[in-house]
Amino acid sequence: MSGEELTFLRADALPGLTLVSGIGVTRDVARHLHASFCFGVVLDGRRALLVDGREHEAAAGDVLVVEPGRVHAVRTIAACSYHMFSLEEEAARRGFARIDGGCGDLPCFPVPVLRDRTLAHVLEDLAESFHGVELLEPQSLFWQVMALLAQHGDVREFPVGAHSELIVRIREMLEERLAENVTLSELARACQLDEWSLCRVCVRETGLPPHALLLHLRLKKARELFAGGHSAADVAAACGFFDQSHLHRHFMRQVGMTPGRYASAFR
Repeated sequence: MSGEELTFLRADALPGLTLVSGIGVTRDVARHLHASFCFGVVLDGRRALLVDGREHEAAAGDVLVVEPGRVHAVRTIAACSYHMFSLEEEAARRGFARIDGGCGDLPCFPVPVLRDRTLAHVLEDLAESFHGVELLEPQSLFWQVMALLAQHGDVREFPVGAHSELIVRIREMLEERLAENVTLSELARACQLDEWSLCRVCVRETGLPPHALLLHLRLKKARELFAGGHSAADVAAACGFFDQSHLHRHFMRQVGMTPGRYASAFR
C-alpha cells in the first residue's frame, strides 16, 4: 500500500467533472455507491467490479462505468493504475440528453466493464488534458467520451416499486439527521413500518441496509463540506462521525484518499 499514489483533479473548463488518477493501487473497496456518474479506464494491472452478485474483471485498456446509486465493490487482482472520472448526476443527464435528444434519463450499463479501444484512448487524452491550460481541449474530449459512452448504454427500465416514495422519505430523514444517533425503531415508526420491513425496503430500493445508507449519505455530505473549505473537525461533527479518526477511516475506505488530499483540490 505504501507504493500507491492517488491524485485528485478538477478542470475549470468542465464544472461538475472530477478526476482521480491512481498508480499502483492495491487496496480493495467495500460495497458502496456513488451519487455521481463514474467512468474511467484501466492503464495497467487488473481489478474487478462486484455488481449484482457478479464479478467483472478489467485489465489494461478496459473501460469502467458505474451509474449513480449502483451498489458495487472493488477487488484488486494485481496492482492497478487507472483514471476514474466522476460526473455530477444532473450534468450527466444533461449531457446524454444532448447526445441522444432524450428527456434526460441516464442510460444503464448492465455490464460495467466495456472493451472499446477508441473510448479508452479518448479517456486517457481527457485525463491528460486536466494537466493543461487549454479550455477547448478538455471540453471537446468530454463530448467525445459522452458520445462513445452513449453507444454502449441501454435504455433504462425503471421498475414500478410501491416502496419508491418510502425510500425517498427514509433518505430525507437520514439526511436531516446526519449528526444524530438515529435508531432503526425511530425510522420505522416515522414510515409506519416494522423494523424488518424498513430494512427490506431499504435493501430492495438501494442495495444497502439502513446503516450503510446512512454512512453513504454522511460521506456524501462530508465531500460537499470539504469542497466548501470546512475543517475536518467541523465536517466530522456535522456529519455524525465520532471524531476525525472515525471520519478519516471511512473516508479512506470509500473515497480512496485522505480527507486532506481530497480537500486540497478545492483550495
